[in-house]
Amino acid sequence: MAGERRVDWQKARDLCVKLYMARGIPEADAYMISDNLILAELSGVYSHGLTRMNMYMRYIDNGQANISGEIKVLNEGPATLLIDGNNCLGTVVATKAVRRGIEKARGSGAVVVSVRKSNHFGIAAYYTQMITEQGMLGIAATNAFPHVAPWGSYKGYFGTNPISFGAPTMSGKPIILDMATSVVARGKISVAAKEGKSIPLGWALDAYGNPTTDAAAAVKGVLLPIAGPKGYGLSLFIDILSGVLSGAKFGGYLGPTDENTSKDTDVGHFFVIIDISRFMNIEDFNKRIEIMIKDIKALPKVDGVDEIFMPGEIEQRKTEINKREGLLLNELLQEDLKRLCERFDVKYSL
Repeated sequence: MAGERRVDWQKARDLCVKLYMARGIPEADAYMISDNLILAELSGVYSHGLTRMNMYMRYIDNGQANISGEIKVLNEGPATLLIDGNNCLGTVVATKAVRRGIEKARGSGAVVVSVRKSNHFGIAAYYTQMITEQGMLGIAATNAFPHVAPWGSYKGYFGTNPISFGAPTMSGKPIILDMATSVVARGKISVAAKEGKSIPLGWALDAYGNPTTDAAAAVKGVLLPIAGPKGYGLSLFIDILSGVLSGAKFGGYLGPTDENTSKDTDVGHFFVIIDISRFMNIEDFNKRIEIMIKDIKALPKVDGVDEIFMPGEIEQRKTEINKREGLLLNELLQEDLKRLCERFDVKYSL
């Protein structure tokens, strides 16, 4: 794309931090949000990267997200945590919830963390990666605004409802599965619409229930679940775990939407953190995982396939390239960042 240029990822992270701090967000929280966005950019998950900065700023401007509210533990058991995010920024709520969960898992062996009254928490892999860095297994899931139709309908009821699984490895590069339960993340369609690009058939329906390749029409319509009824069922249970169980809003009640102008977004999250050492020595676990990785990569390949990848491996390779060569920012994103810098009187340093 014309106007694309590469920028140093650390400078981009620092600019994000400065912008969020200029908006009144505490420094530690600004780093949490910025690290999540930069991980998405590095990984090539651009729909959850720097393009989300404006969205989070709007949440603050519209009163949909607090920047200084207290995050509370409502209930705590030997292996459970129920957390009220007080409608704070989702990345901040989720990061603090996972950190608390990791500490608790060291004592109990495993913990389930349920979160209510939160917001969009960014890329789910951020949390499972955080967990694997502690030598633990992790699951992270969240519900989201209703843009995905249950199988057989053309009315949105579920969010993209992503789920991520993470496992540590001997190499230090964890196996990370991070997937939406829709065919594609809505952010990818929004980016395509903004850039005037079409989308593949099968991603979405327009507002009248017709399959469409028009990204702008898809934004006004609904996304489709992965694997038809199977994806619908998976999305349903993610919403049960993230929304119903936590006491957060769920399904079509999650807002704000076009019909629901409530400022209380009340997104729910769900995390599972497992201390591997309670089941076996971490070195033994790593050896067993290494056998699995080698077995899978040695399997015969179909025509046209040069390598079998582990979940998260492609993103890790993109991260290495982008750290070395810089983040590739398109012209539209650069202009968005410049406008934010002008608004908050922050020097554009990319």
